[in-house]
Amino acid sequence: MPVRRRTQASARLAAQHVGAKRLATPSQALSTIAYTDRLSRSAPYADPPKHCSPDFNRLMINNNPPPLLLRLALWAGAAYFCCMAVAHFFGLKYPLLFVYYDVPFYAYQDKIISFAVVAYICLFVNAALDRRAVPAALVALGVTVLGLSAVNGSDALETVLDGRSPIAYWMQTGLIALYFILLIVLYAVGRRGSQSVE
Repeated sequence: MPVRRRTQASARLAAQHVGAKRLATPSQALSTIAYTDRLSRSAPYADPPKHCSPDFNRLMINNNPPPLLLRLALWAGAAYFCCMAVAHFFGLKYPLLFVYYDVPFYAYQDKIISFAVVAYICLFVNAALDRRAVPAALVALGVTVLGLSAVNGSDALETVLDGRSPIAYWMQTGLIALYFILLIVLYAVGRRGSQSVE
């Protein structure tokens, strides 16, 4: 009995330490501890126990990054968009960083693009830190692939190409599309893994 009482007391103190409030029983404390353990190890999509306080739930969500591989892929995307923003700001016309690198352009337009790309950087950094933001990053990248595809097949681009092939732009769009597919696969695998753990 003394051992059991010490275990119950430790559970209450540990639960209070992580921010759970109004715990009626030691079992609630233990479920809270188990939740934080699963969250930190292998169940990033686990739902918090209902008895946890709103402050505790917000704390856990803010410390709820996506799975490791997806997180690394998102950080890589954020780094890519940082390089793209720098390239557009300084007019460094390199393929991938500058999709339409050999068409006429105005410097002020590229500076505007560099500022707009900051939104992608913020979106991908947020997604790498918080798995709830991942769908928004996927939607933004998917729309980008569709937009680039529409531009590649447009009459406006054909006009400025003067008979040159747009294959280089399609290749770059294809690479971005592959990255998009990779993110979707990693996101889906992460969700399935978390559901099987639950």
